[in-house]
Amino acid sequence: MTKKKEIKKISSKNYFMLAVIFLISGLLFWLVVEPFRKSDKQESKLTDKLEKLSYESIDAYITERQNVIVYLTDFSEKSNNFENEFESVALKNDIDEDIVYMNTTELAPGNLTKLKNKYFNDKLKSSKVELNVIPNLLVFQDGKIIDILYKVDTIYDKTSITKFLENHGVIDND
Repeated sequence: MTKKKEIKKISSKNYFMLAVIFLISGLLFWLVVEPFRKSDKQESKLTDKLEKLSYESIDAYITERQNVIVYLTDFSEKSNNFENEFESVALKNDIDEDIVYMNTTELAPGNLTKLKNKYFNDKLKSSKVELNVIPNLLVFQDGKIIDILYKVDTIYDKTSITKFLENHGVIDND
């Protein structure tokens, strides 16, 4: 009494369906994982060169270092275009130690307004300058924001960045 093993023949249709399921599963996995992979990448080329400043630590930082430039960025295309110009000016003049950056996408709603209300000097408080126009450079002097490199619709260039930094004594006027 020997039992015969029955061998079932698997049709090629089943292999095809299995391949389709693997392909769809892989595609769905990639669509879910890809946005997270992009957020793991470096925020910008300046993040390796500049110190990051969080909103929570700005009070202590400004108290410790009364004179500093804060680069507000959201790492958008406009910010990246600005960085292409700004990086060469900062590195050429070796001022990366005088500048820190703050990622505005990590801020809670209303924090930019609180920053404005707390640190703007009287002249800036009476102006129509808003901090929600990104990117910009905030010049802190004696713990107050005294000026902002602020352009709503125009593109930054090396000349305007250099002139702005020269006007505030951050770089020497050559």
